[in-house]
Amino acid sequence: IESTTQIVQPNTNSYEIPLDILRLKNLKKLDLSKLKLKGSIPREIGLLENLVELNLSQNQLTGEIPSSIGELSNLEFLYLIVYLKCHQKKPCCKPHHSMQLL
Repeated sequence: IESTTQIVQPNTNSYEIPLDILRLKNLKKLDLSKLKLKGSIPREIGLLENLVELNLSQNQLTGEIPSSIGELSNLEFLYLIVYLKCHQKKPCCKPHHSMQLL
């Protein structure tokens, strides 16, 4: 049996990633997409050591991707959509020269 959770919140406000999910140590799939999440990805997400799939796409997250995600040895799928803003405060589709969009 695969352990999966999808956090569902009303779409009227923006939320941060709930730290309560860190107690779900056997979680294999976490879908936090399309929840209007703001703030940064908590470094404690690396405590979910059984995680195989993490979907954080279609949110408004800011900051760096924590290195603890790279330490998740079972992680096979990481879904992120990078939203960039240009100096003119308009959406920009050009990644930084060291960034590769796949």
